[in-house]
Amino acid sequence: MKPSRILILGGTGFTGPYQVRYALSRGHKVTTFNRGKTHPGELPAEVEQLVGDRNGKLDALKNRQWDVVIDNPTTLPAWVRDAAQLLKGNVDRYIFISTISVYGEVKQGVDESAPLEKYEGPDPYKETLEAMKASGYKTYGPLKALSEKEAEKWFPGKALIIRPGLIVGPRDETDRFTYWPVRIDRGGEVLAPGNLGRSESIEAAKCSPREIRMIRSSSSTHAIWRSGRFEWLKTMRPEFITQPARRSRSASA
Repeated sequence: MKPSRILILGGTGFTGPYQVRYALSRGHKVTTFNRGKTHPGELPAEVEQLVGDRNGKLDALKNRQWDVVIDNPTTLPAWVRDAAQLLKGNVDRYIFISTISVYGEVKQGVDESAPLEKYEGPDPYKETLEAMKASGYKTYGPLKALSEKEAEKWFPGKALIIRPGLIVGPRDETDRFTYWPVRIDRGGEVLAPGNLGRSESIEAAKCSPREIRMIRSSSSTHAIWRSGRFEWLKTMRPEFITQPARRSRSASA
């Protein structure tokens, strides 16, 4: 199968390095575009690294062509629009990594047909990451939903929207998942949430290869990805909550 020329927007943060290494192992040619500030010098030498910024510094993307674009970090619809103005007509496939958060408070059994969150703020094209964080991430899902629509508008029939669940693994800066196994491993009494049911997660090391394999897909659709299920009631049973304290291997690594 002929190797693809892949442009990864991002590529050095949480999931990007997994994408890069898997794509290279499959014989693809990889280019990354980012600010060059996150984990510099870690990517393999065969990766072409373009430096720029999604906030208006996109010149490195001009007059270039790729078979596939994978857009990892975008939360703001303006980021999709600005990059698309340079990439439209120069790429055959645009894969947008979205989130299950576009559904808001996810209920059991949600599928791709479920209604999306609605943005109710001012001009979404003037939103910033700082403002989103200041809102307590309340606009995160709605802005991602708008970014999906922006991708489909600029790349009709070529956009693939992937909505992963909770992605976990090394370099996850949110600490939403990793806190719990580390804390429980320390032992002692643990203050745990109530009956939250199941929280579905997917490992970054497994999610990223699937994203690369999807570049061969001819479909233009939305996909929810789930993997393992973390069950609060099972994990927080009394013998775990009250076990004697011991030093965490993860915390000391």
